Amino acid sequence: MNKQLRYSDEELKFIKDVFSGDEKLLRVIQRAMFFEDLSKDDVTALGTIAGNSFFLGLLQKEFNPKLNTTTSFLNNLDLWSAVNLGDKSLFDSVTALKVRKALIELVHAGMDNIQNPKPESTSKLSDFDIDTPIEDISEADYIKVKSRAEYIQHVETRLQVLSLIAGQKNETLEEQKKRLTQNSSK
Repeated sequence: MNKQLRYSDEELKFIKDVFSGDEKLLRVIQRAMFFEDLSKDDVTALGTIAGNSFFLGLLQKEFNPKLNTTTSFLNNLDLWSAVNLGDKSLFDSVTALKVRKALIELVHAGMDNIQNPKPESTSKLSDFDIDTPIEDISEADYIKVKSRAEYIQHVETRLQVLSLIAGQKNETLEEQKKRLTQNSSK
C-alpha cells in the first residue's frame, strides 16, 4: 500500500499556488473562523472557496482533521487525539473532554461560516466577556473560556501551517542533492 504524508503533492501545490506571497486570503479565513464582520470582498472570496470542493476538503483536513489510514505513520490525528487526560482526576478529565467538545463545535461553526458566510456576525470571538464575578464562575463559564482560548490557538496554528507550507520552495531531487552537497562541503 502506498502511504502518503499528511498532504498529497497535489494538495501541497494547491496550498502554495493559492497562499504563496499573499496572506489576504488567510486573513479572510481568519475573520470567518473568528466570526468577525465580513466585507463584500471577504464574502466573495469565501464564495470562491465554498464553490470549490477540493479547497473546502483541504480546509476541513487542516482545521478538522479525521483519521486516515492512507497517511504515513505519525501523521494521523484528529481533534480528539490531542486531549491530554494523563494524571487527571475523573472530574478534570470530563471537564477536558467537555472543553474539547466545545472547541470542535466552534470548528464546525467556523467552517460553516466559510461555506455560508454572513457579512455581519452576531457572536464575535473578539467581543467575548464574562459578566460573572470571579467567585461565581461556573464550570460552564470555565469551559466557555478554555474552549475559546484553545479554538483561537488552534485556528492561528492551522493558519500558520498553511502560511509556512505556502512559503516553502519547490526543489527537484537534483536541486536538493546539489544544495545538500554544497552545504556539506562548508
